[in-house]
Amino acid sequence: MVDFLISKQKADGHWARTWRTETGEELNDDLWVGDQAWLVMALVRYAEKSGDANALASAQRAADWLASKISANGKVVPSTEGNVDVWWAMIATQRFVEADKIQNYLLTQAWDADLNYWWRGRDNNEHPDPVVAMDCATWVGEFAKSPRVNRPELAHAALSFVRRTLMTTDSSGAFCGFDGMGPVSIWCEGTAQYLVAGGEGAQQYLDMLLTLQRADGGMPGSTDRLSGSCFGWLSKWTGLSSTAWLYFALTHSPFPGADCAPVAVHESAAQLPPDFHLKQNHPNPFHFSTRIEYFIPRAMRVTLKIYDLNAREVMTLVDARQGAGWQHVAFNRAGLAGGVYLIRLKAGDIAHTRKLVIVR
Repeated sequence: MVDFLISKQKADGHWARTWRTETGEELNDDLWVGDQAWLVMALVRYAEKSGDANALASAQRAADWLASKISANGKVVPSTEGNVDVWWAMIATQRFVEADKIQNYLLTQAWDADLNYWWRGRDNNEHPDPVVAMDCATWVGEFAKSPRVNRPELAHAALSFVRRTLMTTDSSGAFCGFDGMGPVSIWCEGTAQYLVAGGEGAQQYLDMLLTLQRADGGMPGSTDRLSGSCFGWLSKWTGLSSTAWLYFALTHSPFPGADCAPVAVHESAAQLPPDFHLKQNHPNPFHFSTRIEYFIPRAMRVTLKIYDLNAREVMTLVDARQGAGWQHVAFNRAGLAGGVYLIRLKAGDIAHTRKLVIVR
C-alpha cells in the first residue's frame, strides 16, 4: 500500500482522491486537503515503525503541498474539519510555525463562544456555517486537548453539545448512538469518534458498537440502510473507516503529536529537553497483564492510577517519590472486568491520561 501511494504521488506532492481498485487508474482528483493530511499522518507513522525513508520523504513532500495552502491568517479551507486535518499533518511533520497559524485560526475563527461548539466552517471565510458536525467536535476536540493547545475545556464543552444534539436511535429503536450531522440514524464511525475523544457515557456506546461488529472484525457504516436517501454514510455495508475508528476506540487516538509540548517559533523539537511523558501501555488490548512506561524529568512525587470511564478510581499502581528518568510498571488486571479504562499519571500540576482495554 505504501509503495502504491509513493508511486501515485504527483510532482507537486499531492495525491488524487480515488483510484480504480483493480487497475490503479485515477478516478478523481479534487485536491481535498483532508485526505492529503491523513495520508501524511499515516506515512509518518509507518516510517516511524518501519524505518522506511521513502515513506517519510513522501510525507514531507505532501506536507510541503499542504503548507503552501495555509493563508496568512491560518485558514486553509472553509471547512473546520479540513483545517484541523492540516494542523495534525503539520504536527506530524514537525512544522510547528505553520501549525500555530492554523491553531490561532481554529481558536479565534471557528469556535462559537455562545453555544460552545465548533462550527462546521466559515462560508466564504466571512459567515459561519453553523451546522453541528461530529468530526468537528471530535477531531478538533483532540486538537484542543493536545498539550500544545491545552484547552481541554473546549473539547469537553463541544462533546457535551454534540451529545445533546446528535444522539439518536436507529429506525428500530434497538440501538442508541450518534449521527454525523443529523440526527437521522446511528453512524458507527461517528459514534466511535466520540469514544476516542473521551465523550461522556463512552462505555455504553462501546458496548453497543461491539454488538454490531461482524465475525470478520469489520464494522457496518450504520445500523440502517439510508445511503440512497442523501445520507451516504448511513449504509449497512462494512466500512474501512468505521472499522478503523472502532480499532482506535479500543486502543488509542490516531492523531500524532499528542505529547507535543508548546514551543517558541524559533525552537525546533530536537532542541527541547525530555519532558513528562506517559507511553501507551503494551500490549493493548490485553487479557491478563500489560506494561506501562513513563518518563519524569526530575525527582518528584508521582501517582499512577486506573479509572473507569465514569472517572471512578479503581486501582492505585504508584504513589511515591521517584527519581528522574524512565519508570515502568507491570499491571495485572487483578479481577477487573473487561472493558475500557483510563491510566492517569500525575505529578504536581501535570497529568497525562491513556486508554487501556482489557479483553474479556
